[in-house]
Amino acid sequence: MQKRWQSNTMQILEFIPYISAIFALLISIGGFFAIKQGYTKRVEEIQENVINALKVQNDLQEKQIATLNTKLEHMGQVIATLRYAVKKRGITIEINGEYITLIDALSPRRDSSTQIRIASTTSEDDEKEPT
Repeated sequence: MQKRWQSNTMQILEFIPYISAIFALLISIGGFFAIKQGYTKRVEEIQENVINALKVQNDLQEKQIATLNTKLEHMGQVIATLRYAVKKRGITIEINGEYITLIDALSPRRDSSTQIRIASTTSEDDEKEPT
């Protein structure tokens, strides 16, 4: 009986290297999936942060566009009002690309038009004449 017990023990001892190799392989596979899941989770967080930042930026730009459209409409109304006011005085305003031409129909001179190049202005330049 003791021989039989020793023989069973020897057989089990022969499988220990295989069992430890299988155990190491399973630990490696588990580690790989744990690392992969960690990277995937981090990438998803980064993507979510980028998407949220882009949504905020998009909302701000939509508000800016709405504001600029309102200002553009107001500027168009101002220009139309100025044209009407100076037309009553006999002056026609023509806007052609980069130039504004003022035509004085009531002037006795033959040369009764003035052409002015449109200059970009800032709030400080509003009181200066364009060059």
